[in-house]
Amino acid sequence: MVIGAKNCGKTSFINFLRTSLALPPHKRVQTSPPPRTTEHAHSAFTSHYLEAEIDNERIGVTLWDSP
Repeated sequence: MVIGAKNCGKTSFINFLRTSLALPPHKRVQTSPPPRTTEHAHSAFTSHYLEAEIDNERIGVTLWDSP
């Protein structure tokens, strides 16, 4: 979860993490749907799910962004 003052770069940081942690296209599972972005009507937070590979271990990561 990224929390900070308005216009301090929270969303830019989330976008950086999404880009840098995402699996390269040749390692992505072709049968799974693309990573989803979820925004709940009653919540001020936006979630971004992605799969990453760190030290040859595949993990699922959910990043939460606040406005």
